[in-house]
Amino acid sequence: MNMPGFNAEASVYRTRVRYSSYRGVTPVRDSRIIFPAQQYCPDKCVSECTHGCRADGLSQDDCDALCSVECDAYGSGLPLSCGPCVDYVQTCIYCGRGPDTRSCGLASCGGVTCSPGAHCCGPHCCPPTCCPVGTYCCSDGVGCCPEGQLCASIFGWHFCIPFHL
Repeated sequence: MNMPGFNAEASVYRTRVRYSSYRGVTPVRDSRIIFPAQQYCPDKCVSECTHGCRADGLSQDDCDALCSVECDAYGSGLPLSCGPCVDYVQTCIYCGRGPDTRSCGLASCGGVTCSPGAHCCGPHCCPPTCCPVGTYCCSDGVGCCPEGQLCASIFGWHFCIPFHL
């Protein structure tokens, strides 16, 4: 197997160094037991974890030891990388855990999330409205009308009027 900077032969070797698990307390021995692989914890994940750990009242040394091995112990919401937004769904890799999906490209409208393709109309109005695909927001910010129709209102009633040239 060949990859730039890596080959399988170089990745398997004998060492005289003794590896230790969490906090260096328990040496890892060859006991024919399979242990899960340790997480890869980038610096920004360790920093986020340490910040949360310290806020919880633990010492800096305890937080450094914990977060360098288990960076999702405090706060795993930090995305390391995200793919493109496709059909309003995006796959991201988060600190200390594998890939997960999240919504993307959706309009937020005064605390309400609009459905895919919709846009916000009147976010400062009561109540905010999501205009569906194929409509536009009326200038008063109160309602939506289909493309090709005009917004109208009279005595507090809002409606759409077909528009023909």
